[in-house]
Amino acid sequence: MNECDALQTMNFKGSLSRYLLKLRVQLKYPRLYRLSSWKNHSIQDTLRAWEIYHTLDFQWVRELRSWEKDQIREVEVLVQSISLNSSEDQVIWKVNGEAYNTKSSIEIMSAGDPRFIGNWNQIWKIKVPHKIQTFLWKLEAGALPTNESINLRLGDEFSKECPRCRGVTESVNHIFWNSLEAKSIWCMVANWWSLNATQKSKVGNSLKETLSIFKGIMVSAAWKASVAAVLWSLWLRRNNLIFNHYWETINSSAAMIKYRSFKWLRAEMNFTEELYNLWQVNPMGATMLHNKNGTYQDLVWWNAEFKAFTDGSWKFNGSIHSAGIGGYIEDTNQSLIFIFSGPSKAASPKEAEREAIIFAYKSFISQRSIQGRLQIITDCLTLVDEFQKCRAGNSTIEDHADWIGLIKNPYIKIVYSPRENLTSAHELAAQGVNSEYSLHAWC
Repeated sequence: MNECDALQTMNFKGSLSRYLLKLRVQLKYPRLYRLSSWKNHSIQDTLRAWEIYHTLDFQWVRELRSWEKDQIREVEVLVQSISLNSSEDQVIWKVNGEAYNTKSSIEIMSAGDPRFIGNWNQIWKIKVPHKIQTFLWKLEAGALPTNESINLRLGDEFSKECPRCRGVTESVNHIFWNSLEAKSIWCMVANWWSLNATQKSKVGNSLKETLSIFKGIMVSAAWKASVAAVLWSLWLRRNNLIFNHYWETINSSAAMIKYRSFKWLRAEMNFTEELYNLWQVNPMGATMLHNKNGTYQDLVWWNAEFKAFTDGSWKFNGSIHSAGIGGYIEDTNQSLIFIFSGPSKAASPKEAEREAIIFAYKSFISQRSIQGRLQIITDCLTLVDEFQKCRAGNSTIEDHADWIGLIKNPYIKIVYSPRENLTSAHELAAQGVNSEYSLHAWC
């Protein structure tokens, strides 16, 4: 740190009273500051003493050592470089060049100044203990005592090297995002949550990006608790190495991440103990099951646009016919959330197509955790035409309760698409023809 660094944080007008000496000496010369008996004296007092004695040797609680005296000469040069005026003391905030006040700081932060943008609201709303929220706040604010930050305060007498990696600076980014150990743990978490390729690309880059992967209330809350558990576990691993000379294995860390996150969700969101085994292998499924059976009315998706791709397969061989249905549902990010395939008793190709549509519709509305608009895509023009006419009131609806419910549901729409756009759904339906049981799953 050079002799002007301290002033670059805050500017002072006027006589530069006691703040300047305290700020400059404490940051650059921490040992001298601790030995000084003049910690609370003003610059003006220091300058007057200098004019009389031409030295600062009189203000120390003990006799200084030779290397400390060398630093004193630097301080003396600093004191001689200061000129005062008679203006009133005033702290000037460099952000706007004016006197600091709460109103101006709120206005600047509300305006979206990039220097003050953080994830503060996200952090304080994460369903974890307050201690962990405070830790996340320190992480985002760069206030954790990493070797790099301690080195900046104490100088080269304290090594900024990572105690694990050696030869690399132990910064916040290194501990939580960039080290090989951190990357391995984030990869494990991505696989644990069964993230798709797009979601995986966002994991482990920054806190803001990692927290924003899921949009739904319940799933997002569970995911953020898991992220907090990862970061807290990484910090504890580092502290264990420094203070206890013990390095936790990745497998052990993975187990503790699952345990800590579930423990926090039990306390903050009333997850039941029976869900723990499922949580360890399928956190998404455990969260969905809790949302379905619990008292929470939060929705995983709200007013989102979903697409269901469906198809029916019907084969006739002599006097025997067989049928199958298949399809899947995607969310707004084109991520697969539901898939189904199975046999059908349909007596015609049209009825097989209808059964596939109804199966997707009933599966969609049966999930209390989902509420949004569903667009069902089929290659059966006859059913699309029938749906449009019935909804417009120009045709009589067949006496089929589920079909009637689908037509009357304003959040459901059936649209046509050529067969080539429904290849995956067609393959699922073809597999269903030869299946003995119906298979379906929420992803």
